[in-house]
Amino acid sequence: MFASCISAPSVRILTRLCALVLVVAVGLCSELRVRVRLSDGLVTEEVLEADSERDTISLEFKQGDGTLITFVADFKQDVKIFRALILGELERGQNQYQALCFISRLNRNEIIPSESMARLRQKNPQAIRLAEERRGLEQLTMSAAVNLSRAWQLSSHIHNMCSEAREAIYTREADVKHWLDKGVDASIFEVLPQTTEAASFKACHSTKDLWQPCLCTYSLRLEWYPCLLKYCRSRDTTGKGSNYKCGIKSCSKGYHFTYYVPQKQLCLWDEGDLAFCSGWTSNTEDVNEETHAQHHGEKMALLVVVALLCLSCWVSFYFILCYVNGSRSYEWNCRLVTLVHGILAVCITAYIGYVDGPWPFTYPGTKNTPLQISAMVVSLGYFIFDMAWCVYFRTEGPVMLAHHTMSILGILLTLWLGESGIEGCAVLFGSEITNPLLQARWFLKQTGHYGTWLGNVVDVLFVLLFVVMRIFVGGTMLYCELISPRPRFFIKCGGVAMYALSWVFMVDIVRFAIRKSKRWHKQQRDQQETVTANGHEGKKD
Repeated sequence: MFASCISAPSVRILTRLCALVLVVAVGLCSELRVRVRLSDGLVTEEVLEADSERDTISLEFKQGDGTLITFVADFKQDVKIFRALILGELERGQNQYQALCFISRLNRNEIIPSESMARLRQKNPQAIRLAEERRGLEQLTMSAAVNLSRAWQLSSHIHNMCSEAREAIYTREADVKHWLDKGVDASIFEVLPQTTEAASFKACHSTKDLWQPCLCTYSLRLEWYPCLLKYCRSRDTTGKGSNYKCGIKSCSKGYHFTYYVPQKQLCLWDEGDLAFCSGWTSNTEDVNEETHAQHHGEKMALLVVVALLCLSCWVSFYFILCYVNGSRSYEWNCRLVTLVHGILAVCITAYIGYVDGPWPFTYPGTKNTPLQISAMVVSLGYFIFDMAWCVYFRTEGPVMLAHHTMSILGILLTLWLGESGIEGCAVLFGSEITNPLLQARWFLKQTGHYGTWLGNVVDVLFVLLFVVMRIFVGGTMLYCELISPRPRFFIKCGGVAMYALSWVFMVDIVRFAIRKSKRWHKQQRDQQETVTANGHEGKKD
């Protein structure tokens, strides 16, 4: 509830500051985008990112069937992580997508160091790259499962990478022995039924029963990545030779994973009767689309019911406060509701971003998790309530009403698409983290304590927190959102609109800070003149 008016100077300042922040944010990320041709002939875009501070390299691309492949090399822990987000078959009882994670040791000669990767630049973005060396297929038998809650001992990136997989995180027995020798807790790993027990477990492609345990296989290929550094030799004026880095060598490498699944239902891509599958698909394509649409409609209907329930809870809470605090104004009780929502939203979204995952700066555009959906539905109910209250009592200006409108539309769009929930929660966190201080400022004014040192502390903390979270962190989040290939165009447009609105608020906050500073200096000057006139500080008229 922060009303403001927009003027022409504000718009000019907003435009210049937005351009400045985006220029600064560009220098915070290092990435390379290359176009590569997949084995099926399709052309896709690979996004390679290097973080020299964390000493990691990530590679991500989308396959022709829509599967999203992500590879992370953690040089500090000598760990490599493969993640596959495979589109599910809803008509066969699967979720919208299925996540797999495979973890193994990283050999130093597999990929170039992160420092070298960070210096690579793309000269011809439209060129289709072909790897100079096509390395052989590596067979990996994944005989152990990894506990996600304790996987941080192997690598801090596993939690964010594999949070969607949870029960489908696998590694090799040889790697387990290596990590145990290094002192890693054995409770991280769970030994799976031996993949060599052919008499007990068949391959999934030869198993007919969907609920029968079997041995699943999954293959992927990194079509293009910098695997080696090239060195050239030069001579100085004295004739002494020296080597220097003069380029990279690109490679392509395939991986074939074999692992145990408790039921074939979790390995439907490993089909044996391809003729049956193709015929079944062609005959039921229209039915699949209808089933998917029906499933999506039922899900949205349930979300509408839950959102209305949350709205009724916020309205009931407001009326209860009005009954208990009968001597207080309606705005007093409404701001209490706003304060409670701000604290609740910050706590939930902080847990989502920092604990439950995924990390919004690295994995925007991912599918919504149940916790993300819950947080957004609770906030949706509040924003509808507060929007109606502000319109009825006419307490807020167009900027705050625009903020509430964009928040409601953004949450609805995120829930409808079923993705980008992590960005929505990040925006909620950044928007609501300053809310308790804003409400505290209003309550101090109403109780006559705003002119004390406590009011000054609240103002300073509010301005600092707003600048850091809404401007700098928000600018970095927006940049990572815009450069990522996963989020949809409408989601990116919503992010730009919310960030522009933050700058509108920022212009008014800067003006407020200038006025506050001038008043403070005037009070100090008047106080000093009074002290000088009276001759000591102890006596004042």
